Amino acid sequence: IDEVERWVERSGEPCRAGQRWYWDKVQFTVLNPAGQTARDNNASCVLRVRSAYGTVILPADIEAAAEQRLLEREGNGLRANILVAPHHGSRTSSTPAFIDAVHPDYVAFPIGYRNRYHHPHPEVVRRYRARHIRAYDTAASGAIEFTLRASGIDVAAYRARHRRYWYTTSTLP
Repeated sequence: IDEVERWVERSGEPCRAGQRWYWDKVQFTVLNPAGQTARDNNASCVLRVRSAYGTVILPADIEAAAEQRLLEREGNGLRANILVAPHHGSRTSSTPAFIDAVHPDYVAFPIGYRNRYHHPHPEVVRRYRARHIRAYDTAASGAIEFTLRASGIDVAAYRARHRRYWYTTSTLP
């Protein structure tokens, strides 16, 4: 059975820390949840995607408590070039210690325009800016495409490639 068939066979399983698979020379590792049985934000699946050209952390809706557990378990293993902001950049996530451990070059805020929770929280945006992390948000940029190559990381935003006069340039506070 090849890797794709193995992935399809177990694709209905709940995620658990330690699950790992390879696909097209890219390593996928589930970092969370680790033993939690709760169904709250802190039991969200956290995925690390690592290639020869860089690493991405996809932390879903985790908040400060899960970030702390990841710091304790993974330490420097959280380092990544790209981070999708935990919990859409809510004020209950993106703790300074977590951001410092991941130490990303880029952060993407997955948010909807004028979302009812007003994500990302201005204090969270300030934390990333204070560390000179390049920030993108899906409300302003549309789909954000990160391409990791030997020569570096290229970023392409849908709305920048397909300009319309009604698109704004940023929704970040």
